[in-house]
Amino acid sequence: MIHAIIFDCFGVLYNDPSLDVIRPFVPEPTPEYYRLSRAFDLGEMTKEEFYAGLANITHQSTQDVAEHMEDTSGLNRELVERIRTHKPNYKIGMLSNISTAFLQQFLDNHNLRDLFDVIITSQEEGFMKPQPEIFNLTLGRLGVQPDEAIFIDDREDNIRGAEAVGITSILYKNNAQLNQELEAKLKS
Repeated sequence: MIHAIIFDCFGVLYNDPSLDVIRPFVPEPTPEYYRLSRAFDLGEMTKEEFYAGLANITHQSTQDVAEHMEDTSGLNRELVERIRTHKPNYKIGMLSNISTAFLQQFLDNHNLRDLFDVIITSQEEGFMKPQPEIFNLTLGRLGVQPDEAIFIDDREDNIRGAEAVGITSILYKNNAQLNQELEAKLKS
């Protein structure tokens, strides 16, 4: 029986603003982008350093990058409402490969903290999805076993990582697909 639903943030609950920043300038993310993103997600660089790195890749000003990154218009409001309907019956977790400060700012800007029983970030824990340690840590903090949780993410490698520790997972594509798959898994 499912007792917890764990959501990724960027790409599911919110469109990844860093990818939106680079796409008009660089059609495919570069190795430099992935290096920057990983370093930021693990807390190895400040937000300002990350923005400066994105500015360098895209040949934009750091100020323009910062303004875009801090624009909060990409919130998946429909999914937020869906989470609210599940909150009374399930423990709700957030598991994100992101800087803790960036995620906290996002949650505060949208008054979303009350939605989540547990919030886990790669920067705070020193592990990243798809590493098994971060999934096991999340399960432990939620107080559930792997077969009692569902994990939702937009990246296949993260889905495979969750499934490797025994968590039922859903690859997020859009809200309609997620709603259908989630309801089917909650009923089974």
